[in-house]
Amino acid sequence: MWVELTCWSKSKERGEIIRAQRQPEVDGFIGKHIHMLPTPAFLVDLDIVDHNTELMASRMCNKGIAWRIPCKGHRCASLAKYILEKGACGVVLLTLAEAEAFADEGINDIYLANQLYSQTDLERLAVLAKRLKRLRVAIDSMDYLRDLATAVERWEIITPIEILVELNVNHNRCGVTAEEAVELARTAKHIELTTGSIIFAGITGYEGHTPILPPQEKTLATKESHNILAKAKSAIEAEGIKVAVVSGGGSCNYIDCLETGVLTEIQAGGGALGDLLYCETANLKDHGHQVGALILAQMISVPKDKTRAIGNAGFKAIGWHPFGGLPAPRDRKDLRVVGLSAEHTRFEWAGADKGTLTDEINQSLIPPQRGEKMVLIPGYTDAMGFLHRTIYAIRKDHVEAVWKTMANKA
Repeated sequence: MWVELTCWSKSKERGEIIRAQRQPEVDGFIGKHIHMLPTPAFLVDLDIVDHNTELMASRMCNKGIAWRIPCKGHRCASLAKYILEKGACGVVLLTLAEAEAFADEGINDIYLANQLYSQTDLERLAVLAKRLKRLRVAIDSMDYLRDLATAVERWEIITPIEILVELNVNHNRCGVTAEEAVELARTAKHIELTTGSIIFAGITGYEGHTPILPPQEKTLATKESHNILAKAKSAIEAEGIKVAVVSGGGSCNYIDCLETGVLTEIQAGGGALGDLLYCETANLKDHGHQVGALILAQMISVPKDKTRAIGNAGFKAIGWHPFGGLPAPRDRKDLRVVGLSAEHTRFEWAGADKGTLTDEINQSLIPPQRGEKMVLIPGYTDAMGFLHRTIYAIRKDHVEAVWKTMANKA
């Protein structure tokens, strides 16, 4: 990249213009230890991503189930491509802007798992289909179905948009009943046969009420949700309409999804990274998963009595979600995070009562130092990733790649 610099004298007189080359700043971090990075910094440990994705890909392959990765937790096409190379078939995105941004980066198999309404969005969606190998969308409205088909036909899209009818599987968000799904499927199939603008591909449902349930309750709730999908599939196929795709699940319950025998595709992305929600609350650590999503913070204040320490990664860097809770130090088990404000992380001793050190604790532990950098495990990556413009991909705490997120286009 070339920039033009103007020389000015002390008397403020304009001098010659110098043309100089500026190296991309992010490239300078490749190969460096993470402690050389600016803070707060979003880190992804690629060795752990490799480990987690191998678990997920092999388990789904053994069951003959396709693996599709939601990307809302990082919104980074480069990271998505990395995971796609490990065996995933495509991505799941929740906004049209995300889908367009990922298409810009060469991702060509996208499932937009959300409902759209405005005519402008429908036109953009139709145009997006021209750029992809596969564009799949969730539908839970007859108006949306017909309006989308009209937009696709108007733009003369060669590759039809695939339709998944979305069912409410007890999450009580978007979605229709099994009976309503039959009517939507019938209409979608009719449009497919008469205009070719869309293809009825199947059905979908999201068990978003299950992530933090205890294991046995989660297993039962997942089965109940999948029974709704199975009922809808049977009813639609009784009409002579093939249901090729039954898509659902998430990282928190993908182990249970493998056993119900209902899904042809599992949507699970966060488990590839791993954070406190997935590994601890959702118990994926019991199935071999490790934590690979991290945030680097720096200590900016330590009082003389050493009863606490303050870092510079607050909720504007780490985010906050009740499912995930507070972050935790990766390497300092003697410390705990007890609070977040906008730009601050508050640490106290893990063994102290309300931050007050006993003589025994004080003698055995080493307080953090001002300026010290510390790696934290986020509570829930989905509440953190969208806050960052850059992801530092690391191995053994050294930077291997620097990736831009969609935040740079927002």
